[in-house]
Amino acid sequence: MSDGAKSNFLFILFIILMGGVASVIYFFSGEVKAGTYVVRQEFFTGRLTALNEEGWYLKLGYTEEYQVSDIIWFSENANEGSNEDESISVRFNDGAQAWISGSVRFVIPTDPEKLIKLRKQFGTFDKIKKELVMQVVNEAIYLTASLMSSKESYTNRRNLFSDWAQDQAANGVFRTRAEEITTKDPISGDIVTKTEIQIMRDSEGKILRKESALSEYGIELKNFVVQNIKYPENILKQLDEQQQALMDVQKAKAMAQRAEQEAITAEKEGLANIAQAKAEQEVLKIKAVVEANKQKEVAELEAQKLLEVARLDKEAAVEYKDATLLRAEADSKKAEMLIKADGALKVKLETYENVMRYWADAYTKQRPTPDIVIGGSEKGDVNSAQMMMNLLGIKALKDLQLDLKPAEGK
Repeated sequence: MSDGAKSNFLFILFIILMGGVASVIYFFSGEVKAGTYVVRQEFFTGRLTALNEEGWYLKLGYTEEYQVSDIIWFSENANEGSNEDESISVRFNDGAQAWISGSVRFVIPTDPEKLIKLRKQFGTFDKIKKELVMQVVNEAIYLTASLMSSKESYTNRRNLFSDWAQDQAANGVFRTRAEEITTKDPISGDIVTKTEIQIMRDSEGKILRKESALSEYGIELKNFVVQNIKYPENILKQLDEQQQALMDVQKAKAMAQRAEQEAITAEKEGLANIAQAKAEQEVLKIKAVVEANKQKEVAELEAQKLLEVARLDKEAAVEYKDATLLRAEADSKKAEMLIKADGALKVKLETYENVMRYWADAYTKQRPTPDIVIGGSEKGDVNSAQMMMNLLGIKALKDLQLDLKPAEGK
């Protein structure tokens, strides 16, 4: 064999060997892709191994791939899940039937032991989804419906439906008991007896449950959504009528309460007005009392002032009286002393002078020669007027007790 032929043979052999090796590697190797886990069962030994990290691995056995998470649809819509109606049929505690549509996402565990347990119990991922998760969700939704009436699911407990369904699916369904209760119908007002499903609790108020299969396998539920509750036409019509009747009752109650409140408000406003009027009258009364007290105090002060003035006037009068009496007494004493001293000579002289001046004035007004002379003296040296004046002077001297004689010397 020539060198060229030998080289070609070796090259072809190398290519064949490489192809064989590649085929062996491809056949006996696998890849853990993003968003998946793999559980491998080895040849001959049958030992199971969970692979939860992305990358290549050597198969050397049978493998099963599981998605990290997936969504379950239980909907009547063809574009949600399969083309068939997969909504869940339920019956409420008042006997009404309905169909629940919605979805929930579940996440399988990363724990290798739980992955291996799922592999042993259910095998494929599809069986885990249908035989485990879907069954638990169905039970949770069905039992949730039994905890309320169709009217409650239609009105005030609609939001609780999703919460209770997810809670029971993830943590275990509630333990319940049926109780006969007597209540008042909100529409008719009649007292009715009905059966109600009560959630059982322990002494601490904690809900009693059955163990959840999902928690046993480490599967978590997320985004539990109830999109629609479909009621039969007769039930829906009945619910609409009940709702309208309830709204009418509530409206009537609201109007009655409003009327009652308006009456209370009017009464309170009347009382408030009365209180305000009383307060205003009280204010006027207080103002009048204050004004009267003020006037009284002013009057008392004025009276006290006048009394004080009168007292002072009285004291002044007494003082004036005493001063006048003292002054008069002093003047009298003085006069008495003067009289005792000279016999009131000065006064007597002044009086005598005034008398004589009066008569002198009167005399000067008479003519020296009288028109008629009666019994006149022959000598004619003294007339009757002169004589009268002399007599009056003598009388005045006598009355005044004046002695015009010169004092005799010793």
